[in-house]
Amino acid sequence: MSKLTLQIGVWTSVFLTILGTAYLVILSGFSSMDALTNMEPTSPVALWSGIVTLFSANGLVVLMACIALYAAPEKKVFGLIGLAFTVLFAAVVSINRFAQLTVIRQSFLLSDAAGLDRFLPYGSRSVFFSLEMLGWGVFLSLAAFSVAPLFTHGRLERWIAGMFLTYGVLGTTSVLGYAFSSPIVMIGFLAWGPVLGAAVVLLGILFWRESHTTRRKAVSKLLT
Repeated sequence: MSKLTLQIGVWTSVFLTILGTAYLVILSGFSSMDALTNMEPTSPVALWSGIVTLFSANGLVVLMACIALYAAPEKKVFGLIGLAFTVLFAAVVSINRFAQLTVIRQSFLLSDAAGLDRFLPYGSRSVFFSLEMLGWGVFLSLAAFSVAPLFTHGRLERWIAGMFLTYGVLGTTSVLGYAFSSPIVMIGFLAWGPVLGAAVVLLGILFWRESHTTRRKAVSKLLT
Protein backbone atom coordinates (compact mmCIF):
# COMPACT_ATOMS: atom_id res chain seq x y z
CA MET A 1 0.00 0.00 0.00
CA SER A 2 1.52 3.33 -1.03
CA LYS A 3 2.47 6.06 1.43
CA LEU A 4 0.15 8.49 -0.38
CA THR A 5 -2.85 6.17 0.02
CA LEU A 6 -2.13 5.83 3.74
CA GLN A 7 -1.84 9.60 4.15
CA ILE A 8 -5.11 10.13 2.30
CA GLY A 9 -6.72 7.52 4.54
CA VAL A 10 -5.47 9.26 7.70
CA TRP A 11 -6.55 12.75 6.67
CA THR A 12 -9.91 11.55 5.36
CA SER A 13 -10.54 9.87 8.72
CA VAL A 14 -9.69 13.12 10.51
CA PHE A 15 -11.95 15.07 8.14
CA LEU A 16 -14.86 12.69 8.66
CA THR A 17 -14.37 12.69 12.43
CA ILE A 18 -14.58 16.48 12.50
CA LEU A 19 -17.70 16.44 10.34
CA GLY A 20 -19.30 13.71 12.47
CA THR A 21 -18.63 15.67 15.64
CA ALA A 22 -20.06 18.81 14.06
CA TYR A 23 -23.19 16.91 13.04
CA LEU A 24 -23.74 15.61 16.57
CA VAL A 25 -23.30 19.14 17.94
CA ILE A 26 -25.78 20.50 15.39
CA LEU A 27 -28.43 17.92 16.29
CA SER A 28 -27.79 18.08 20.03
CA GLY A 29 -30.17 21.03 20.29
CA PHE A 30 -33.16 18.80 19.54
CA SER A 31 -34.86 17.48 22.66
CA SER A 32 -37.02 14.93 20.82
CA MET A 33 -37.57 13.20 17.50
CA ASP A 34 -40.71 15.30 16.99
CA ALA A 35 -38.62 18.46 17.16
CA LEU A 36 -36.25 17.03 14.55
CA THR A 37 -39.14 15.91 12.34
CA ASN A 38 -40.69 19.38 12.40
CA MET A 39 -37.43 21.17 11.64
CA GLU A 40 -37.94 24.02 9.15
CA PRO A 41 -35.99 23.53 5.88
CA THR A 42 -34.96 27.19 6.05
CA SER A 43 -33.42 26.93 9.52
CA PRO A 44 -29.64 27.20 10.00
CA VAL A 45 -29.68 23.69 11.51
CA ALA A 46 -31.22 22.23 8.34
CA LEU A 47 -28.72 24.15 6.21
CA TRP A 48 -25.60 23.07 8.08
CA SER A 49 -26.71 19.50 8.72
CA GLY A 50 -27.37 19.13 5.00
CA ILE A 51 -23.93 20.53 4.10
CA VAL A 52 -22.17 18.31 6.64
CA THR A 53 -24.01 15.21 5.39
CA LEU A 54 -23.20 16.06 1.76
CA PHE A 55 -19.47 16.29 2.47
CA SER A 56 -19.50 13.26 4.79
CA ALA A 57 -21.11 11.01 2.19
CA ASN A 58 -18.46 11.83 -0.40
CA GLY A 59 -15.67 11.61 2.16
CA LEU A 60 -16.74 8.04 2.87
CA VAL A 61 -16.19 7.20 -0.81
CA VAL A 62 -12.57 8.34 -0.49
CA LEU A 63 -12.11 6.38 2.73
CA MET A 64 -13.60 3.25 1.17
CA ALA A 65 -11.24 3.62 -1.81
CA CYS A 66 -8.33 3.61 0.65
CA ILE A 67 -9.76 0.47 2.27
CA ALA A 68 -10.01 -1.23 -1.13
CA LEU A 69 -6.34 -0.46 -1.81
CA TYR A 70 -5.37 -1.63 1.69
CA ALA A 71 -6.91 -5.06 1.12
CA ALA A 72 -4.70 -8.06 0.50
CA PRO A 73 -4.58 -9.07 -3.19
CA GLU A 74 -6.70 -12.18 -2.65
CA LYS A 75 -9.38 -10.12 -0.88
CA LYS A 76 -9.43 -6.99 -3.04
CA VAL A 77 -12.73 -8.04 -4.58
CA PHE A 78 -14.40 -7.41 -1.22
CA GLY A 79 -12.91 -3.94 -1.11
CA LEU A 80 -14.10 -3.18 -4.63
CA ILE A 81 -17.61 -4.43 -3.82
CA GLY A 82 -17.64 -2.23 -0.73
CA LEU A 83 -16.46 0.74 -2.77
CA ALA A 84 -19.19 0.15 -5.37
CA PHE A 85 -21.92 0.11 -2.71
CA THR A 86 -20.42 3.23 -1.11
CA VAL A 87 -20.56 5.06 -4.45
CA LEU A 88 -24.25 4.14 -4.72
CA PHE A 89 -24.77 5.35 -1.14
CA ALA A 90 -23.03 8.66 -1.81
CA ALA A 91 -24.96 9.22 -5.05
CA VAL A 92 -28.36 8.72 -3.37
CA VAL A 93 -27.51 10.84 -0.31
CA SER A 94 -25.85 13.59 -2.37
CA ILE A 95 -28.82 13.93 -4.71
CA ASN A 96 -31.12 13.95 -1.70
CA ARG A 97 -29.21 16.58 0.26
CA PHE A 98 -28.48 18.79 -2.76
CA ALA A 99 -32.19 18.92 -3.58
CA GLN A 100 -32.88 19.77 0.07
CA LEU A 101 -30.32 22.58 0.07
CA THR A 102 -31.49 24.08 -3.20
CA VAL A 103 -35.01 23.62 -4.59
CA ILE A 104 -36.68 22.69 -1.28
CA ARG A 105 -34.98 25.42 0.72
CA GLN A 106 -35.63 28.03 -1.99
CA SER A 107 -39.28 27.03 -2.28
CA PHE A 108 -39.82 27.54 1.45
CA LEU A 109 -37.97 30.86 1.40
CA LEU A 110 -40.29 32.04 -1.38
CA SER A 111 -43.38 30.73 0.48
CA ASP A 112 -44.03 28.36 -2.41
CA ALA A 113 -44.01 25.09 -0.46
CA ALA A 114 -47.33 23.63 -1.57
CA GLY A 115 -47.08 19.87 -1.92
CA LEU A 116 -43.59 19.65 -0.42
CA ASP A 117 -44.58 18.13 2.93
CA ARG A 118 -43.26 14.74 1.84
CA PHE A 119 -39.89 16.23 0.88
CA LEU A 120 -38.77 17.41 4.30
CA PRO A 121 -35.50 15.80 5.52
CA TYR A 122 -37.04 13.97 8.48
CA GLY A 123 -40.73 14.54 7.97
CA SER A 124 -43.45 11.96 8.49
CA ARG A 125 -43.63 9.63 5.45
CA SER A 126 -40.94 11.74 3.84
CA VAL A 127 -39.58 10.78 0.43
CA PHE A 128 -36.26 12.28 1.46
CA PHE A 129 -36.07 10.19 4.62
CA SER A 130 -36.81 7.11 2.51
CA LEU A 131 -33.83 7.97 0.29
CA GLU A 132 -31.68 8.52 3.38
CA MET A 133 -32.64 5.04 4.56
CA LEU A 134 -31.78 3.61 1.15
CA GLY A 135 -28.35 5.21 1.33
CA TRP A 136 -27.34 4.88 4.98
CA GLY A 137 -29.43 1.78 5.74
CA VAL A 138 -29.18 -0.34 2.59
CA PHE A 139 -26.17 0.62 0.48
CA LEU A 140 -23.77 1.55 3.28
CA SER A 141 -24.75 -1.55 5.28
CA LEU A 142 -23.93 -3.70 2.26
CA ALA A 143 -20.63 -1.85 1.93
CA ALA A 144 -19.88 -2.46 5.63
CA PHE A 145 -20.62 -6.17 5.33
CA SER A 146 -18.40 -6.35 2.24
CA VAL A 147 -15.27 -4.82 3.78
CA ALA A 148 -15.52 -6.42 7.23
CA PRO A 149 -13.66 -9.61 6.07
CA LEU A 150 -10.66 -7.47 5.07
CA PHE A 151 -9.69 -6.78 8.68
CA THR A 152 -8.44 -9.94 10.40
CA HIS A 153 -4.87 -9.22 11.55
CA GLY A 154 -4.40 -7.98 15.09
CA ARG A 155 -6.69 -6.53 17.71
CA LEU A 156 -7.14 -3.16 15.98
CA GLU A 157 -8.25 -4.72 12.70
CA ARG A 158 -10.64 -7.06 14.51
CA TRP A 159 -12.21 -4.05 16.23
CA ILE A 160 -12.64 -2.38 12.85
CA ALA A 161 -14.25 -5.54 11.45
CA GLY A 162 -16.54 -5.63 14.48
CA MET A 163 -17.61 -2.01 13.95
CA PHE A 164 -18.43 -2.69 10.29
CA LEU A 165 -20.40 -5.82 11.14
CA THR A 166 -22.26 -3.97 13.87
CA TYR A 167 -23.06 -1.17 11.44
CA GLY A 168 -24.38 -3.64 8.90
CA VAL A 169 -26.60 -5.43 11.43
CA LEU A 170 -27.99 -2.23 12.95
CA GLY A 171 -28.46 -0.57 9.56
CA THR A 172 -30.28 -3.57 8.11
CA THR A 173 -32.45 -3.86 11.22
CA SER A 174 -33.34 -0.18 10.90
CA VAL A 175 -34.35 -0.64 7.27
CA LEU A 176 -36.63 -3.53 8.21
CA GLY A 177 -38.13 -1.40 10.97
CA TYR A 178 -38.71 1.39 8.48
CA ALA A 179 -40.29 -0.97 5.95
CA PHE A 180 -42.72 -2.32 8.55
CA SER A 181 -43.35 1.02 10.30
CA SER A 182 -41.75 -0.21 13.51
CA PRO A 183 -40.12 2.04 16.14
CA ILE A 184 -37.04 -0.16 15.78
CA VAL A 185 -36.12 2.06 12.84
CA MET A 186 -34.53 4.39 15.40
CA ILE A 187 -31.75 1.87 16.01
CA GLY A 188 -30.23 3.02 12.75
CA PHE A 189 -29.11 6.27 14.34
CA LEU A 190 -26.73 4.19 16.48
CA ALA A 191 -25.22 2.77 13.28
CA TRP A 192 -24.55 5.97 11.38
CA GLY A 193 -23.70 7.85 14.57
CA PRO A 194 -21.37 6.29 17.19
CA VAL A 195 -20.69 2.99 15.38
CA LEU A 196 -19.65 4.60 12.10
CA GLY A 197 -17.74 7.26 14.01
CA ALA A 198 -15.79 4.60 15.91
CA ALA A 199 -14.99 2.75 12.68
CA VAL A 200 -13.67 5.94 11.07
CA VAL A 201 -11.47 6.78 14.06
CA LEU A 202 -10.07 3.25 14.23
CA LEU A 203 -9.34 3.30 10.49
CA GLY A 204 -7.47 6.56 10.94
CA ILE A 205 -5.33 4.95 13.66
CA LEU A 206 -4.71 1.90 11.47
CA PHE A 207 -3.62 3.95 8.46
CA TRP A 208 -1.44 6.15 10.69
CA ARG A 209 0.30 3.08 12.13
CA GLU A 210 0.78 1.59 8.69
CA SER A 211 2.26 4.84 7.36
CA HIS A 212 4.83 4.89 10.16
CA THR A 213 5.64 1.22 9.59
CA THR A 214 6.13 1.91 5.88
CA ARG A 215 8.38 4.87 6.70
CA ARG A 216 10.52 2.82 9.09
CA LYS A 217 10.89 0.06 6.53
CA ALA A 218 11.95 2.59 3.89
CA VAL A 219 14.56 4.11 6.22
CA SER A 220 15.81 0.65 7.23
CA LYS A 221 16.16 -0.32 3.58
CA LEU A 222 18.23 2.78 2.87
CA LEU A 223 20.56 2.04 5.77
CA THR A 224 21.22 -1.57 4.79
